[in-house]
Amino acid sequence: MSSDKVHNLWGHDFRVVSQGLSEKDVTVFVEKLMSQHRERLKHLDHVDALRELASETIGEAEQLAAGIKEKAKKESEAESLRIVAEAKKRAKELLAEADHVHRDKVKAAARMEDAVAEAERRRKAYQQRNAEIKSSLRALKAAAVRELSDRMPSHYIGKHLHQGIHFVPAFESFIRQIEVELARDEGEDGPAPQR
Repeated sequence: MSSDKVHNLWGHDFRVVSQGLSEKDVTVFVEKLMSQHRERLKHLDHVDALRELASETIGEAEQLAAGIKEKAKKESEAESLRIVAEAKKRAKELLAEADHVHRDKVKAAARMEDAVAEAERRRKAYQQRNAEIKSSLRALKAAAVRELSDRMPSHYIGKHLHQGIHFVPAFESFIRQIEVELARDEGEDGPAPQR
């Protein structure tokens, strides 16, 4: 291997020689580490002094914290009692309001049921009335057709009405128009079937 090859370990470049890493580069690296180690040992003495000071400060802080904690405990107990009293009062108000709303909803539901029942009763009465009207119209139409077919041709005036081009279509158109209006009132699509 040539001496211009470099191998990087722990962020440090080591030249590569025929027997491995360069002894000189490794020595420099190890001496640097030892120097850093000695420097840190000096700082440890300082850290011990700081630890003692911190220990004393912690003791004082604990005493101060105990006093603050006791005071905060008393204040928080008083505050929690006040909050609980307010919450109970508000809960009673909300329960009363909810009860009032519930009663209103029950009354509204009862009124709605009554209105639905009344609407259903009226719908059925309306359907029955329309069925009766349709039945009457069918009977009227049948009677008119029978009258026009049987009797009217034998009478002088009836014969002329029967043979008239306008009377029978106008009568049938009138019946269809009534049937269409009844079907539209019931919500059916298109005209009612002719009978």
